[in-house]
Amino acid sequence: MIEKLSNMSRIYKQLILMSVDSVLLVVTLLAAFSVRLGEWHFPKSDLELALAIFSAPAVAIPIFIYFGLYRSVIRYMSFKDVRAIVQAVSLYALVWGVIGFMAAVEGIPRSVILINWLLSLVVIGGLRVVLRQLLGGGLRLSSVKNIVSSDQKRVLIYGAGSAGIQLSSALEHTFEYKPVGFIDNSLELEGSQIRGLRIYSPDSDVGKLIEELKVSEVLLAIPSISRARRSIIIN
Repeated sequence: MIEKLSNMSRIYKQLILMSVDSVLLVVTLLAAFSVRLGEWHFPKSDLELALAIFSAPAVAIPIFIYFGLYRSVIRYMSFKDVRAIVQAVSLYALVWGVIGFMAAVEGIPRSVILINWLLSLVVIGGLRVVLRQLLGGGLRLSSVKNIVSSDQKRVLIYGAGSAGIQLSSALEHTFEYKPVGFIDNSLELEGSQIRGLRIYSPDSDVGKLIEELKVSEVLLAIPSISRARRSIIIN
């Protein structure tokens, strides 16, 4: 029952963010046309153009889902999350423009595609930065300094709390370890991402997970745990 409620809460939050993104995407496209034409533009008499504008969320949302924009825990946005936003918005703007030209929709200047891309980056990325500020997290760009090396040990971090997050941040500055994911008991966090790393449940097949992610070690990051609980987790 608790797991069901937790999943519903996470899905509910994702649906709200999708709805807000959908509205912003339409408004952003209208703003892009207005900037291009030098006046507020709303295609009242052009049905095809109106459909093209209001269908933007149908193009963007699946792309955003694919790039994990609704899995990330916004409070712990990382450089990887910012990169995913840039990639998702760029692909959306390109696909929307290509579809518009292939469908021969009249009234779409080429410059609108570029303007829409720039405005969408600001709006979609800005929304998440604002939410992150409201939630009290910190935008961590340190992971841009992390250099991937074939000699690095790929590790899972057991514990997605403050200790686990601090550990992942510290490991990003080393050449010895490369964190590839978290394991945590929280049902609400399962399937989400922190600092671009996916959170897995300890009930999942850890052996298979270690094999798939090519994990060398699992690091325990729960400082307040008892010896008995630590032994259970290790076993």
